[in-house]
Order: sequence, then C-alpha cells, then structure tokens
Amino acid sequence: MLVFFAVIMAGGTGQRFWPLSRRDRPKQFLSLVGERTMLQLTFDRLAGLVPPERVLVITGAGYVDTVREQLPELPPENIVAEPCGRDTAAAVGLGALHVLRKDPRGVMAVLPADHYIAHVRRFQQVLQAGVSLAADGRWLVTMGITPTRPDTGYGYICQGELLAEGPEVPVYRVEKFLEKPALDRARQFLAEGRYLWNSGMFIWRADLIYRLIDENLPSLAAGLAEIGRAMGINAPGRDGEPAAAGEEGSPAFPETPPPADNRAAGNRTGAITGSKGSGVKTVQEAGAAVDFYNKVISRVYPELPKVSIDYGVMEKAANVLVLPGDFGWDDVGSWPALERCREAEENGNIIEARGVFLETRNSIIHAPGRLVATLGVEDLVVVDDGECLLVCHKDRAQELKRLTAALQEAGLDHAL
Repeated sequence: MLVFFAVIMAGGTGQRFWPLSRRDRPKQFLSLVGERTMLQLTFDRLAGLVPPERVLVITGAGYVDTVREQLPELPPENIVAEPCGRDTAAAVGLGALHVLRKDPRGVMAVLPADHYIAHVRRFQQVLQAGVSLAADGRWLVTMGITPTRPDTGYGYICQGELLAEGPEVPVYRVEKFLEKPALDRARQFLAEGRYLWNSGMFIWRADLIYRLIDENLPSLAAGLAEIGRAMGINAPGRDGEPAAAGEEGSPAFPETPPPADNRAAGNRTGAITGSKGSGVKTVQEAGAAVDFYNKVISRVYPELPKVSIDYGVMEKAANVLVLPGDFGWDDVGSWPALERCREAEENGNIIEARGVFLETRNSIIHAPGRLVATLGVEDLVVVDDGECLLVCHKDRAQELKRLTAALQEAGLDHAL
C-alpha cells in the first residue's frame, strides 16, 4: 500500500450555517449529515489508508482543544495550529513544512474537513490513484467532481488531454481553472461535458508544492522558511534539495512536544526524541524548542500574504492532472445542501425538531431543543440553536454572509 500523509484543512468559519455555526463552533465541528461531525467523517474516510500518526489537522489556534476532543486517536503533535486564518496557500505551506519534517519526500493529500462524500470506497480508490501519480514528485494532482447540475457556487476545471484511461480512474491534464461562472455559462459547461467542479482536494509531494510556492509566492515562501527554520528544517527551495536540519543555534523542534507539566518543572529531566538529526533532548531543551517555534509562528504567520492555493499556484502551474471523482461529493456549503446529503420525509422536508408540520413542503427545519409548529409554508430554512432563530427562503440561503455582516454592524457580535 502507498504511504502518504493526509492534511485535513479545518480552519474555516462556515458562516452560511449560522446560527448553528458560530465562531466558537464552526461548521467542521458540527454534526450536519449524521451523528459524526464533518471533521470526524473526513477522518473516518481515511480508515485503512492512513494511520492516525500520518494524519495532520490544520486548524485555528482556538480550535485545538475541539479537534483533540473529536479526534482522540490523533497524536497531539499532529494538530497544527494557525495563529490566524491566512487562506489556503499559507495553510498548505504550513502543512507541507510539517510533512517535510516527518518525511522529506512525503506525499500529502490536502482534504477539506467539511465535505460530504457518499461513496467512501470509490473516494479511496480515486485518492490512491492520485497518490500513485504524485509519488515521483512531478505532478500536482487534483480531484474534479463530475457535475450533476449547472451550479454557480463552484469553480470549474477544464479537462485537457486524456493521459491514461485505466479500468478504474481516468487521468487528464488540466487545461485551465475557471472562476465561479454565471448561470448561462454553468449550463454551457454542463452541456459540453469537459468541465468538472473544483473540489479543493489535492495530492502532491510536499517538496514540490513548497518549491512552487517559492516560485510563485516568494513573500509567502520567505515567511514559511522562517517558520521552517524554527522547526529545525530548511525547506526545499527552487533547487529542489530536500529538507534538512535547521540553522545552527535554533532549538531542535521535537517530534512530540513534552507534556505541559514537564515543561513547567524546570528542574525535572527526561528524554524526548528530537527531529531528524537533533538527537535526544532533555525536557527543558524540547520545551524551549516548542516555545521558540510558537514565538516565531505567532510573529510571522499573521503577516503572510492572504491568497488561495488555487490562485497563487494551481492556476499558474503547467504540471497539473485531474482525476474525475464520481463518489457522491458535496461541499455542504449552505443549509439547502442538506437536501443532497440527507433523506427527506414524504413532503420533501429535512426536519430535526419535534412538533407538527402541516402543509409544509420542501423546507429545512432544525430546532432540536424546541417544539416547532408550521402551517402552509414551503421552501423555508428555519433554524433555532436555543439562542438565535433564523428564518429565510431557501433561495436566499447562500446570502447568509450578508446577514452575519449586518448583525456585526448592528453591534450583535455576541450572536456570531
């Protein structure tokens, strides 16, 4: 079986699922399509392919404890905290550094934490095909989703030359990436059959993506390099040299951070395995390395340029392959998406509430702590989280960011 790392991106805010999704409990930590949360389902999909020690979760510093609670199988050092959100290029670069520290030629699959996938075995099959293609360090691989409707909420990928048509997963060159289209153009894309939805799932060697960040986003690469040196590695630059030990004088970043109580005990000694080439470190030395890293990333990361990996690298790269994915994918981007991920009752409603629902059709009602009664309504989203109540038409649910912005302007930040 191919060895690779899974890097789960769990730093989003999920404003389109307000009021259930809040700053302190964003979408990826919610149970929207079943009993398990979106993050847990993403982790579950990797079972049998990637052991927990090769799964990394990139998340906001304020969500580290939540990740630990939801994924107790994950080694604590595999939860990588961002001091603040700087978009996906910075998060990918940070994830690449942590992969490089573990394996200078490691393959990493970048997977959003908040997507729904119905057919897990097929997803695993496509993922393994992508890892195989990425393993030699030549290709950036992305999963494109075969469209089922003319959706204007996704970016698109135009398929180019067919490179391989195996019995399981065809492989295409990417001709170009396209931004979210108007409806007429989305209909054209669907009719032509050469366009796929951009899923935001990628597979590549960590050293390759880091070199391409260095080529295309030099200011981002400079900041990442400083963070890398604080971790005890020199990340690969344009010359393609693999990661190596960091600069002399910087504390060796440990493979496993020492326990908090050991770090606090200044006169207590113990041994901890350091990063490659660092040898065995005392608890005090390891604690100093972690503190040094935290100081560096807290200073450097907020100043990194805010840019997506799609715009910053993928749209400019020539060595990109796409694997069509037909595994029942949805990005669960807003409340109406639940109709594609959950089974509706006889009147087309998705209901998680107790009460009576007379002449109520094609609505989404989520109020598990309330008794709800509706009469003569259709195409509504009704959500009550115990503190805030949302009522909107399904056709306007994509505009919830407008609503959360209006709440902020009205001085109602506590509701966000």
